[in-house]
Amino acid sequence: DEAEKPLYFMIGVLFYTLASINNIVLSGIGQPKIVAKIIFSTAVINTVLNLTFIPKFGIEAAAAATSISFIMMYSLSTRRLNKFMQTTFDLFKFAGIVVAWVLFFFLNQAVMETWSFNIWIEMIISFIISIITYFIFILSLGFLNWNELKYYFKKIK
Repeated sequence: DEAEKPLYFMIGVLFYTLASINNIVLSGIGQPKIVAKIIFSTAVINTVLNLTFIPKFGIEAAAAATSISFIMMYSLSTRRLNKFMQTTFDLFKFAGIVVAWVLFFFLNQAVMETWSFNIWIEMIISFIISIITYFIFILSLGFLNWNELKYYFKKIK
């Protein structure tokens, strides 16, 4: 289905965003060579996957290969960052946040496709519904608590 093609890529974009944050922190603590190695290695993997699968599967393969590369970039950068920061990776929390993001994305898409208002009104309404659902989800799983939420809202003001 044509509508599902961007979804492959959007999943990768989430991981790319997280990897970029990790890479900025790694560079900030004096490890830019590690960041360059991570980016280079994932670019090589992406190229190999593209050359292997695009001829047979087309644009879906390109999106999937790029997403796989972004996931690998995130995994490598998280592993290196945990090593330097002497922290651990909580897979449960990470999986919950990914589920919340996917829920946000699909809910946003469903609202946009269901209503036939002005595009701007649809975008605003879908964003508000999606963000409320997202916060309810992460609050119910304990990834954030009300005190933290109040603290962050005060920082925004």
